[in-house]
Amino acid sequence: MTPSRGAAVQESIPKRMKAAVIDRYGGPEVLHVATIPVPEPKADEALIHLASAGVGVWDPEVRAGEWEIGERRFPKVIGSDGAGEVVAVGSRVKEPEAAKGVNT
Repeated sequence: MTPSRGAAVQESIPKRMKAAVIDRYGGPEVLHVATIPVPEPKADEALIHLASAGVGVWDPEVRAGEWEIGERRFPKVIGSDGAGEVVAVGSRVKEPEAAKGVNT
């Protein structure tokens, strides 16, 4: 599949997704699965349909609010380790085909 370009996400990409999220900082009890909107990639981002996701050693610190990654808003999707297929790219991504093999 060739990734779509620009701010709009392809019609074939679902509008919602399941994700591990937190609604507040805390211990393991704050982590739950929720259905949330699929984000549109910003100009310098790629949207990846994950085939597998991992848990980083830093994720408990992010969940607890000890290490801030990204914007400080909730619900927050934690986890930044995974592999999959690039399905959409922002307008400033120069080589979307090269990004296909990249793990995030």
